[in-house]
Amino acid sequence: MKILKKLMILLVLAALIIGCSKEPENNYLGNLKVGHTMKLDDKEVPKAKFEFFYGRALTKYLNQYYSAFSDDYASIVDFNIEKDINDLKNQDCTVTGYTDKSWEYYFADQAKKDILEVEALVRGAKTAGYQINADDKKKARSTFGELESYCKENKIDFEDYLHSTFGLEAIKDNLISYYEESNLASRYAAVLLKEPTDEEVEQYYLANKNDIDTINIRYFAFAKDDKAKADEFAQKIRSEADFKQMAVDYSSDDKKIYYQNNDLSLRQDLRKSDLPEYLQSVLFDQALPINSVKVVEGDSSIDVVMLVAREQPVYRQASISTVYLDARETDTDNLTTEKMNTCKEFADNLLQDFMNNTDRSIDKFHEYNSKYADDKNNQGDYDNISKGDSTIEIANWVFDESRQVGDLEVLMSNYGYTIVYFRGFGGIDYFERAKVLAKEATYDKQLNDLKRNIKVMIK
Repeated sequence: MKILKKLMILLVLAALIIGCSKEPENNYLGNLKVGHTMKLDDKEVPKAKFEFFYGRALTKYLNQYYSAFSDDYASIVDFNIEKDINDLKNQDCTVTGYTDKSWEYYFADQAKKDILEVEALVRGAKTAGYQINADDKKKARSTFGELESYCKENKIDFEDYLHSTFGLEAIKDNLISYYEESNLASRYAAVLLKEPTDEEVEQYYLANKNDIDTINIRYFAFAKDDKAKADEFAQKIRSEADFKQMAVDYSSDDKKIYYQNNDLSLRQDLRKSDLPEYLQSVLFDQALPINSVKVVEGDSSIDVVMLVAREQPVYRQASISTVYLDARETDTDNLTTEKMNTCKEFADNLLQDFMNNTDRSIDKFHEYNSKYADDKNNQGDYDNISKGDSTIEIANWVFDESRQVGDLEVLMSNYGYTIVYFRGFGGIDYFERAKVLAKEATYDKQLNDLKRNIKVMIK
């Protein structure tokens, strides 16, 4: 349903091809020439290597958008390289923490981080007795071969492709050697990424409850210069029901229907990481008492919050597949009742069409995602999700204890409707989350220990 403007960008992956020519043609947007250099332990990283990792960082960034939107992805990348790959040095970056830098610097810095990680893991691997082996070499040659085949199949001059994506020194021997190193680094990372014991997981949870527990809150925001009105709002609240009604009373005319029909002031199953830092401090670190109300000055608003509940998530996680349908024509389009009704009708008809198939397998459902979904990321599959990962309506349906594998339903989402296919329950939420975080924390500590002895600089 969603109509998105196609973004013509550098042909960096097979997945990013918009169209193919009959004859080989020049597809590059200028030979890549990164205007930054990098040093490890006061020794300059070879230009060829730095530009390879720069190109890989840029490719990874672009591909995340394609993975989600396929050939229908929107013009949501905040830079333009349609004419010249090197023009990134003249465009201001919009990523938080880099807004005073260029996009070229941003990708150069991502390259620096990737090179440092690979270097640290390779050094650690060699100290532990690991070396680049025949399998690492085989995988490296295979990766290079895939690039070559991609260009051949799509009538793209291979040298043009390499020089635009990885720089003028991107030759076969160089690229294969970088892939070999990366393969060794990946093998050693798997060694460091150890599965914690159940006891270690429980210990991690007890020491890090603030990062794992969830809260339910009532929330209403005022403009930055409306502190007096926010205080007035807060002083009138004696109960959660008061807060709910006050949110309706104080909302603007165009928002009242959302607060009345959707109970918009209620925010459930929030983790600390879901909140801005100023609310993290109040609601988790300062342990605001249950049912108390506080006025908090935010970055761009004055917020009134009530802590309704804090819980250890002991329910089971779930896995689902989806076909997401956006009621809007574009990402900036206004949502209307008429558009939502049209989207709902389309979703209902699509589900009925699926149900008419004799084959209602997950593979068949994936075909519907590929053909109709406005978000094709990972075929619409979501594994080990928690209650706070979706809208309240979807969460209530998915986490109903009576839910059975293969159940299907059309449910309202933020900007339209989603057909949800239930694939099953998993482990206990708090335990599974603690396990992942404990595993990552152990790995990060070991990786940081390896990085600590390496001096790194970019200029």
